[in-house]
Amino acid sequence: MAVLTESDVRRLLKKEHLTEMIIAKGTIVTPSAKGFLTDRGINVIIEGSPKLHQEDTTTSEEELPVDEVTQVTEKDSQPVETYPLKKIRIQWSLFKLEVIKTQKALEKLEKENLKDDLQIVLKTIDDVLESLSQGNWVNTSYLSHVTEAEEVEINFEMDESYLELSRLSLLCEDVCCETVTRFSNGFGVSLREDLVELETKLPLYIQSLMNK
Repeated sequence: MAVLTESDVRRLLKKEHLTEMIIAKGTIVTPSAKGFLTDRGINVIIEGSPKLHQEDTTTSEEELPVDEVTQVTEKDSQPVETYPLKKIRIQWSLFKLEVIKTQKALEKLEKENLKDDLQIVLKTIDDVLESLSQGNWVNTSYLSHVTEAEEVEINFEMDESYLELSRLSLLCEDVCCETVTRFSNGFGVSLREDLVELETKLPLYIQSLMNK
């Protein structure tokens, strides 16, 4: 099942001016993409179907055939407190404890700068925990300055601070992957763009600290 994101729409509009967009049946349109199209007055047309106007006041989304188009809204992605969700919350809380333990270890190693840098990770964890409780999306904009990190091979000769950060990075990737999976549909497509970004940006941020 295809997913149409705001980034996809922006790329298309850079190539050509559009007043309407044709998408395949069953395509998932993310909230940001839907809002972007609406703001620019671009109509969405489903292949093989009459034109669907985004601001149509005569037909509600409930009246559209189920197989015409799947719209993903923030309401759809709001979590219900279930055991899988509770497990994810516990995993993030455990990860937070590991970050604090790493801070204490770095303090003993006189790596105060790295200890302070990990405060951003703690802030992100708190944002995720709040998101899991309230259903709001996670802000990852303050992690955007990290675009790449040099890959470091894990070995016995590594500095202790490197080992601590490597361990933390792997734990971060693990909990991020679990969270993205939790908020995916039956086709394995994530319903939360913010969590997909988090899965990329947060481990990368931790890895970047190893190059300091």
